Amino acid sequence: MEETIVLSSSELVDYTILTKQKNELAFKKDFLLSKGLNENSEAVIALNNQIQEIDSKLDKIIQKIKSLDLVLIIPNKAEIDALTTKISTYSKAALEEALKSKNGPIYDLLKERAKYSKFNFLNKEVIARLIILANMLPKNEAEKLAAVLEAKIFDVVDVSSLDQEKQKEILQNLTRLKIYATISNNLLTFKKEEQALQELQIKEQVQKIWPENSKPVWILKENEQKWDEKESEFKNVWTRLQVLITKNQVEKLNDEELAEFDELQNKYLTLKNELKSLTVEENEQELKLIGHKNIPKPNPPASAL
Repeated sequence: MEETIVLSSSELVDYTILTKQKNELAFKKDFLLSKGLNENSEAVIALNNQIQEIDSKLDKIIQKIKSLDLVLIIPNKAEIDALTTKISTYSKAALEEALKSKNGPIYDLLKERAKYSKFNFLNKEVIARLIILANMLPKNEAEKLAAVLEAKIFDVVDVSSLDQEKQKEILQNLTRLKIYATISNNLLTFKKEEQALQELQIKEQVQKIWPENSKPVWILKENEQKWDEKESEFKNVWTRLQVLITKNQVEKLNDEELAEFDELQNKYLTLKNELKSLTVEENEQELKLIGHKNIPKPNPPASAL
């Protein structure tokens, strides 16, 4: 018997978010225990319950990852691991002191590792799609692609098993992670930034945060100044709108304020559309990896033996 297993890019994004939440809760728990609380205290029990809830959600995704024998990709993993090794040589007290003082060589190590972790979290959607795309390749080719992102070990990757649309998406997502490559005769070859951008005839993109919901979006680098100006204006309009909305809940707005509110609403919609027009159109189709898992046949009942 076979069981069909489907793993989506959105599930890998959830995996990243849940893992981060679990680590933050574990950090809070360790802090409370270090301050004298025990496992039976209400605060620690509450944290344990939250961690348990996250674990139950994570387990479902982890089982899929294991069943598919997924090649995971953690950009800059080599740098993160090297920094973690150095950090682990210091005592807990020294680490706490470094975090408190926010200076010194230990703090510099923590700050450098946090920089890589933040980069990976901000780019979790990009990384998730790359993982799914990579695992559509033969495993040895997927591992080569992972080595590029994790340890900057550049090797030619055969992407002939992907159609042109998926090959193009690999290139776009690599570029967003500051890894530059071209594809010729179904071979992915890594190059210097300027050379790759020129050969690909694509324009560099930068990541921005959508002001309403903090969702990462991408724009052309050449439009960055225009985006920053429109975003600043949008935030000012949004803030003033919130002030008027809050005031109206307490007392009715006067005629002058109502006129201002209408004008701000129009500005809000105009600026929102202008910001939207600057974003790069995304392929929002969810990527899915489909695999199969062998399920042992149940033993026949004793009466049938």
